[in-house]
Parts: sequence; structure tokens; C-alpha cells
Amino acid sequence: MGLLIQEDRSHIWEKNSASRLNAECFKALDYQYNKGLPRPPSREMDRGIVTEEMAVAKHFGKDFAEVGEEKLQQLLKERPERSEHLEWYREQWPRWIAGVETYDTGYALWPVNPVQRKVSLSIEGTTPALIGYIDLLIDGQGKPIVADIKSKGQLSWGVPQTWRRQLTIYCLAIKTEMNLDFVPKAQIHMISVGKTPGSRIIEVDITADDISDLIDRTSVMQFSIDNNYWPRNTNSDKCSERWCSFYGRCWSDHLIPLDRSLGKFN
Repeated sequence: MGLLIQEDRSHIWEKNSASRLNAECFKALDYQYNKGLPRPPSREMDRGIVTEEMAVAKHFGKDFAEVGEEKLQQLLKERPERSEHLEWYREQWPRWIAGVETYDTGYALWPVNPVQRKVSLSIEGTTPALIGYIDLLIDGQGKPIVADIKSKGQLSWGVPQTWRRQLTIYCLAIKTEMNLDFVPKAQIHMISVGKTPGSRIIEVDITADDISDLIDRTSVMQFSIDNNYWPRNTNSDKCSERWCSFYGRCWSDHLIPLDRSLGKFN
């Protein structure tokens, strides 16, 4: 395994493959990247993009509200269909501002390339390397700390496996890049943009379980690429019209007429 066979589907690994590795449904990846079907941006994803931009701007002493507004205008220009969410953006905007206002920027950034740092990680048995972008690289008394900014409707202490997997990629990539003899620590910088604004830092230690999970997940992804096997995940909470833009197409593609489906049973 590792050498792509037949049709080259290695583009699945390109660009921000760390994010694609966390996809809950491989069929959605198939529709978007193999079949080239457009995926409309979600308003929740836009919220995260803008909040992150404002949080970083605040660290550098900029007018983060102005930066956030410019970023939102940029997103609207890139994808005009976002305008259907314009009223929601306006309603939510004060909450985004209030949330970022609580964000503590009292930490030192890594002296070289600390924001949206591009990293790559090669894992035996997969090709090509995983690519990711670290939101913030913090200087923890001379040791790098990987930080990922997350926005939520309310604060929590939970760190989903998808977040841990993302941090594991980043930490191992930094370890390799800097030739460290330890796995860097990680942090989730969580910002509440809901009714109750707030922020907190959640410390995350990368464990053997996290690394084993990453190896397993990349093996599954490589198997899908090598064998053009993209199963749907109907058990996912995201398998709905609200969360998946391919929902209708997917159910239509997988529907077997009743006379044919009944004929498969003895």
C-alpha cells in the first residue's frame, strides 16, 4: 500500500489534507474531490474563519472588528451564494465581537512563522505527505506549543477526537521539522460566540493513543484512495440536509428500487 493504482486520486491528500482526514463521511470526499461537485460554504464554517482572523488580529494589536468585517466581505466576494446567510451574519456579529473581546492574547508567539504555519508530515504507507496549517505556534519558554483556535456556541472542556487528530498531525510535524526529542504540547483556544461570550485555553497532551489513531486513520484513507472505495456514513450526526450539501444526491445514488432490493433476499 502507498503506491496509487489505476486512476490517480492523490489530490485527496493535497492542500489541507489534515482537515480532510477528519471527514466523518468518505462519500462526501468522493463527491467533492473525485466527482468535483461544488460544496456550498456553511455559515458555521464562515463563523470560525472570521473569529480566528479576529483573534489573531487582536494579538497583534489591530482593530479586530475591522479585520473581521474585511474578512467577511472577502468571503462574500469569493462565494456570492454566501449572501443568503447575510441576515444571520448580521444577527450574530455582536456575539462574535463579544467573544473575541474575552480572548486573552497574553502569550509569546514563536519567533519564526508563528501564524498559519504550513507543515507537512510523511507517514509510512501513505502518499503523499499530509499537509496542514497551524493557527498559532506559541513560544513556551523556548519550546513550541501548537495552538488551534476554535469557535463554539458555548464553552466546554471537551476535545473531540477530530480535534485531537488534527493537533496530533501538527505536533508530529513540528517535532519532525525541528528535530525535537519530544512531542510538543498542544492547546485548544476556544472562543464562545453564543449568548454568553467567553474564552478558555484547554491543554492537550498528545498520547500514544492519538498517534495510533492517526496511523489507523491514514491507512483507511489510503485504502480508499488505492481501491476507489468511498463508503457513506449514515450514522453520522452530519448525515442530514442541514449539514451535508450532498445529502439528497447521496440518498438518490444509493437508493435501490424495491423490486430489485427485495430480490436480493432468500
